[in-house]
Amino acid sequence: LRSHWAILTGILVATLANHALAALVGSQVAGLIDAPWFRIAVALGFIAMAAWTLVPDEFDDDDDSVAHRGSAFLTTLVAFFIVEMGDKTQV
Repeated sequence: LRSHWAILTGILVATLANHALAALVGSQVAGLIDAPWFRIAVALGFIAMAAWTLVPDEFDDDDDSVAHRGSAFLTTLVAFFIVEMGDKTQV
């Protein structure tokens, strides 16, 4: 039962950190770039991402080499943060 709370807390903290970092980077980039060509580039980027989401993901079944290190909280926090930052919707 204790590891369930550690995992849920890890997901919550990773999600908050992910959104905070994405908002910070987004606001900084938006402040630096304000041109008509940038709006077109963003629109094309959204169209490209929409097309990319139609391509199914491929998963590897290499679960034999899983090492058990660290706490459930830290493992969940790092894994969830990395996965969310690498997510298609984050781009």
